Amino acid sequence: EASRSGRVAPGKFVVRRFFRLFPSLVSVMVLTMVVAAAFNDPQRCPFHKWYMYLFLFNNNLIPESLDCVGHTWSVNLEIQLYLATLLVFMLALWVSRFSQQKTHFLKVCMMAFGVFGWVACLAMRLWFVLDVLLDDRGVPHDMIAWGNFYFGTPYRISTYMAGLVVGIEVAVRKEHSSAGALSGRMANLALAASLLTLSFTLLCADDPYLLKVGLSFHIKAPMIQRLRVAFSRPVLGVAVAVLIYLCAEGHTPRVAGLLSKPACRVLAGLSYSMYLMQFVGQRLAEVPYVQAIATSLNGANIWLAALTAYGGVVLMILATAPVALLNYAFVERPGIHAGRRCIELLSRSSPSTEKSQSVKREEQGDLEACSNSDSAEVSTVTEPTESVSDSTPSSGINVGDSSGCPASGEGGADVAA
Repeated sequence: EASRSGRVAPGKFVVRRFFRLFPSLVSVMVLTMVVAAAFNDPQRCPFHKWYMYLFLFNNNLIPESLDCVGHTWSVNLEIQLYLATLLVFMLALWVSRFSQQKTHFLKVCMMAFGVFGWVACLAMRLWFVLDVLLDDRGVPHDMIAWGNFYFGTPYRISTYMAGLVVGIEVAVRKEHSSAGALSGRMANLALAASLLTLSFTLLCADDPYLLKVGLSFHIKAPMIQRLRVAFSRPVLGVAVAVLIYLCAEGHTPRVAGLLSKPACRVLAGLSYSMYLMQFVGQRLAEVPYVQAIATSLNGANIWLAALTAYGGVVLMILATAPVALLNYAFVERPGIHAGRRCIELLSRSSPSTEKSQSVKREEQGDLEACSNSDSAEVSTVTEPTESVSDSTPSSGINVGDSSGCPASGEGGADVAA
């Protein structure tokens, strides 16, 4: 939008984000209260403080404040990053007016912002792990310190910043119809490195429960373990960003084809609702399951106990899926269309024909704006991390239809990734 018209519409961005996120947030709170009442569980919702309904600071508050839909702390983090990125983008756009190459200057400023944010996050994580989280012997201080490290915004922004840099690069290349310059061998090496990094990070994640075990048994953490914890998320962000770049630029057609499959598109469409409804599904299926077999597992073989635990996870997923599908169909997707409708009304009220045409062209590259309510296919819109694809349209693997929207089954690799 900035490269085409020289301006941005922050109001449109905020409206789309609001209708994309908040209807489902209200839905999960209501369902949580209903399920708690049905099972006679203690009511943890609604919030006790009005400003927590803004979902701006809930990941930075004391742990007791996260009892009501506590897992939505990551949504708060995303909203903070959305607003910060929007403010920095508008500032860079204003400064670019004094440059002869406005688009290039804007690209450099925003990519510098992303790189600086990634480096700053890594530096904060190193400082916290080496100087605050652990004592001189390598033993964790307490779980409160780990909570600040695990939930706090300064220690979490690296993955978002890596995605921001790649999203801008892909968008600029699409705008100028230029392809990536990587050779086939370099693309394969980058893909292999990304997949290995993703696998290692998933196997050796900085899980709070691992630290709790270390705290209980006074297990010391060697220097290599501390560095692994500090580098894990920043490196993970780079690995995911590289994978998305390779798919968007057409360097990994097999991976892109896999991510374009209908199954992956359905998973991408349901990801936000599945994330929000996970504990509703857990209370409906996994908790009764665990209560029913708890006594029979006393003294059982460890492999049987592990198999039983994984069975509970499967039940949780199976119970969450239909709830998530209903939420998607009746709350999330109508919310997306309501946001689009509001933007259309705002565009019609604008006296500037040029501005309306600019908005229309910008929406053609927006998967949310292009989603059709009559389509029988689940939308490919994903949860919070699609903020980059909102402000910088996905490069797409194939060409869309005549309206500018991706054709059915096309462009799904970018979004699913």
